[in-house]
Amino acid sequence: MSSDMHNPPGDNLTWPGVPALGYPSESLNTHFIRYSYSKLCNLYFTYSLVEKLAYMKSKITVNAFNPGLLTTTNFAPDKSRFTEEFMKQIEDRIGTLEVSSEALANLMTDSKYDYVTGKYFDRGVEILSSPLSYDENNRTELWKKSIAYTDLKVTETLPELVK
Repeated sequence: MSSDMHNPPGDNLTWPGVPALGYPSESLNTHFIRYSYSKLCNLYFTYSLVEKLAYMKSKITVNAFNPGLLTTTNFAPDKSRFTEEFMKQIEDRIGTLEVSSEALANLMTDSKYDYVTGKYFDRGVEILSSPLSYDENNRTELWKKSIAYTDLKVTETLPELVK
């Protein structure tokens, strides 16, 4: 599960020097920036996993899905920010539970997606994620730091997944 907030409007995320990656206990400036970085990391993980599974000749498929901002659900518990002005600014980013859940169910069960992997779906439509989300060096850095932060040993993972 990802979000179009991996590429937030008006904010240009950068990767080098991301405090959350280098120093997990250090906070970032705002909740929204942390959320955006977490969704960017979702995409880095997705695209890395696709490459590693392909290397292993696995038939497992992995895709990223953005349901849109679900303003009418508990996924957005703080509804105070949904002012009329705010909603106008983000109207193209709003999803509905009905549309998004049907799109996700189709992605998971429709045979036309059996061999589709490494894609980003926005409420059921395949689109490109942000240019930053395709940076191979950043993906590799996140993968290696994740292995280190979780204290996994090479013997506990498949060697092909560590590379």
